Amino acid sequence: RAETPKSCSSGDNAFSPNSTNGGNPSYAFLGGLIGKSGVSALHELCSKYRWDMPTYNLIEPQSALNTNKSDKGIGNGSISYGTSHDFVLSVHVNGNELGRGRGGTKAAAKQDSSRKALA
Repeated sequence: RAETPKSCSSGDNAFSPNSTNGGNPSYAFLGGLIGKSGVSALHELCSKYRWDMPTYNLIEPQSALNTNKSDKGIGNGSISYGTSHDFVLSVHVNGNELGRGRGGTKAAAKQDSSRKALA
């Protein structure tokens, strides 16, 4: 027989409609991370739960994928995935890839991969 969960007597916990977070359950998980950069939020989350710190790996500069086999760049083996200055980074926590980010600089790609890992 399953028991019915008991209600909290305080009435103002993280999941209560009367709490300052509007009853949003994700606030209890992400509440302290709102307004922080993706990298710092991910580091804080890993520290809080005692996970390994994130590691970032450069997949490859996007310019390596921009190869034109034809003069016109249309069809005939043309590959173009973005500007010639994009970087792609992956972020790993506890050996698991959590996200890949793209950016015009390595720092921008790092922020993008961190935000995707948190999503």
